[in-house]
Amino acid sequence: ELDGADSQTITIGAGENTIIFYYTIRKDLELTVNHYDIADKDKSAEDRVPLIQPTHSKNQVFGSIPNILALVEPIEGYEYVSSDPASVTIGTGENVVNLFYQRQKYNYTVHHHYEEDPTWDVSVPHEALFGEQVTYTERPMQNYTLDYVTGSPLTVSTEENLNNIHVY
Repeated sequence: ELDGADSQTITIGAGENTIIFYYTIRKDLELTVNHYDIADKDKSAEDRVPLIQPTHSKNQVFGSIPNILALVEPIEGYEYVSSDPASVTIGTGENVVNLFYQRQKYNYTVHHHYEEDPTWDVSVPHEALFGEQVTYTERPMQNYTLDYVTGSPLTVSTEENLNNIHVY
């Protein structure tokens, strides 16, 4: 960006003629950051569903290389994996970086209760991806019949203390 007047009149003389232009680096550029599930990485940009709305980092300096890790947003149930491109140099055109996250695994527990004996409780731990829906499937047990199930289907959340299925 030219710093100073838009135009100036100069007179060229017989001696040495030197014109000096002073420019300032642009600091008004923007970087758009898209946040996607790693499962969508091979899809076209139009087919990818963002995990959160794109973020816009304003006042970027021309020629600068932003720290990709500083652009990572905390997204419940996901962890950052990679970016595309791996780095970006801020230019005057469209500056875009795609960040990819993967779903994390969380524990859930299936509690087997026997109503005739409240001290009898068998808890079986399991693991599933965030947001995954788990449905209890009856497994016949000798001398027992299934009465009812609560908490099934279960959508696995980040709060593991809430990830419970109870079988009576």
